[in-house]
Amino acid sequence: MSIARLFTMFSPSDAGRAGIVAARTVATALLLFHLASPAAAQTPRPITATDLWSIARVGDPVLSPDNRTVAYTITRYDLATWKSKTDIWTVAVAGGEPVQLTRSEQGSSNSPAWSPDGTRIAFVSTRDGSAQLYIMPAAGGDAHRLTSIDGGVSGPVWSRDGRRIIFASSVEPAGDSMVARRDGIARGGSQARIYDELGYRHWDEWEDGARSHVFVLDVATSGARDATPGPYDTPPIALGGFRDYDISPDGSEIAFVRNTDAQTMVGTGNDIWLVPVDGGDARRLTESRANDVAPIYSPDGRYIAYLAMARPAFEADRTRLTVYDRRTGTTRTLTENFDLSVDFFQWFADSKTLWLLAQDRLYHSIFRVPVTGGTITTVSNDAYNSAIAVGSDGRTIIAARQSTAAPVDLYSLDTRGRVARQLTRANETLLSQLALQPAEPFWAEGAGGQRVQGFIVKPPNFDASRKYPVVLLIHGGPQSAWVDSWSYRWNPNMFAAPGYVVVAVNPRGSTGYGQKFTDEITGDWGGKAYT
Repeated sequence: MSIARLFTMFSPSDAGRAGIVAARTVATALLLFHLASPAAAQTPRPITATDLWSIARVGDPVLSPDNRTVAYTITRYDLATWKSKTDIWTVAVAGGEPVQLTRSEQGSSNSPAWSPDGTRIAFVSTRDGSAQLYIMPAAGGDAHRLTSIDGGVSGPVWSRDGRRIIFASSVEPAGDSMVARRDGIARGGSQARIYDELGYRHWDEWEDGARSHVFVLDVATSGARDATPGPYDTPPIALGGFRDYDISPDGSEIAFVRNTDAQTMVGTGNDIWLVPVDGGDARRLTESRANDVAPIYSPDGRYIAYLAMARPAFEADRTRLTVYDRRTGTTRTLTENFDLSVDFFQWFADSKTLWLLAQDRLYHSIFRVPVTGGTITTVSNDAYNSAIAVGSDGRTIIAARQSTAAPVDLYSLDTRGRVARQLTRANETLLSQLALQPAEPFWAEGAGGQRVQGFIVKPPNFDASRKYPVVLLIHGGPQSAWVDSWSYRWNPNMFAAPGYVVVAVNPRGSTGYGQKFTDEITGDWGGKAYT
């Protein structure tokens, strides 16, 4: 089916009109019954920009060690002050009312991390000004501040024995040429910026010579030490993983990601490094010129799993799940024959299985694979799971799910990926007022006979008997994709709200359809993708 044919489908035939009349008769009867009901709700309305910014944004699930409670964040935007506020909440896996642990009037709080015994939660908060590390009872109560670091704190990770927490902080390495030049210019009264290497700016911030380093904190004394000194970023600025540092189960070693290329912004040379927790020289574990990120130790300490690309200087290469055996010194790629990019994984408690997330067509699917390699089992491939947390009991899976018609909420899944219960309903009242439309997938024939997927989002109160103007959304990248997820930047329902039929297509170069499909944009920007 061609795209042109797709557009003509909005002008129905006589037979189609007869079906529409019948459908309207049924719909009218249902509507009259609904209006007669005392519990009749207000007719849903199109979404507005104010609605979009008013939606509570639910963060990733963090499961307690006993698999009974989920910690997560909710971020809200204040349209009067144009500022966001984030708080930490918990909810029982068995269901029930969520519990708010922090109050944003004291400053935003994020990154909840359960202590290994489950009695405390470490988190990052700006309640005293800058982002610092705090700890509080898991049941709620007063929080105790652990750090006072000029560069702030992010991403806390506990050691297995609960004695240490590692985190990232911004530092200015002594002797760094960029820092010295910046300070010299400032002393001369100038606000000029001089750069002799990339990058000079990242998104909305100037690069000023500060570097992200991993610190080790002693929980009992609050003493913190820089574990990755030097003029390099950890985590890296570009092409990082979902988490780029970890501490070994025995507490003796830290794995982290570092790029030592002279021009870090024009290559993909992130590598995995190892350093003793108590200090010492770091050694490079991976030697590839391609991208290696997200080192995570297995619970038994035998393995380090990480994500790896194969082609240097190509940031849209397929990301493979790789395992390094610390006992034998050998490396094994677990997803070599899996033609999707893995972007998240989690070890199962027995260290024999890993759970994966990968973009899969319009969805973000859940898979699992044995550490020895072999068959990759599909757990869920019909929903967009933006994050998961897998319990140590082998039965508990918590997923952050979303769609084109619904922002993120948390769900408990069974081992087959089926929804057992919905745990959060952060936007229930607002969503009940909005006429949000689902994505309706379709396939069409593209250049060379290749099947190309896209989806349609219809406007509120869509009438199949009339024609509508069409908005064709074109995604950037070009190695990215339109997926069935909620968006705060390019929301299809926002485009549809004024009365447009929205069409979003994933042409050549898009991800989630195999690496060959992605590669075919290279050197052919105005060719097959356009056709």
